[in-house]
Amino acid sequence: MLPTSDEQIRFLVQFQRLLDEGLFVATYKFVLLLALADLSIEHGDDSGAALTVSTNAIAEKFIRYYWRQAVPYPAAADTRVLQQNTGQQAAVLNVVRRARTTLGDSLTAAMNNDSAWRRLVREVAEVVRVMPLWKLQTVD
Repeated sequence: MLPTSDEQIRFLVQFQRLLDEGLFVATYKFVLLLALADLSIEHGDDSGAALTVSTNAIAEKFIRYYWRQAVPYPAAADTRVLQQNTGQQAAVLNVVRRARTTLGDSLTAAMNNDSAWRRLVREVAEVVRVMPLWKLQTVD
């Protein structure tokens, strides 16, 4: 069953709110948009049926997108990781950076380490629930 026009508009308004009010948030809003688009293409169909997307699925996308951004690069005096925010470093990037330290540089190897991967996905999913997704919740 297709969402009603009111439901579609409400979703778009909430998503616009995420983009407008999320200016202080790192790059999460854009990564969330990319993750939702990718997951919709990968798992959706043309039936018009609702697509349920878990925060774990979104978290896995976040990890994949941020994995290479967590690689330190040489700077003048030391090595640094790309800054994702004007304030503190983005929480997901910190989580992924720590994971790379313990799991190594290979994303495939990290994904094949079942217990470590599930732990990483859970940790990132919690950040995703708190950071970008709360702005998509319906406000009455």
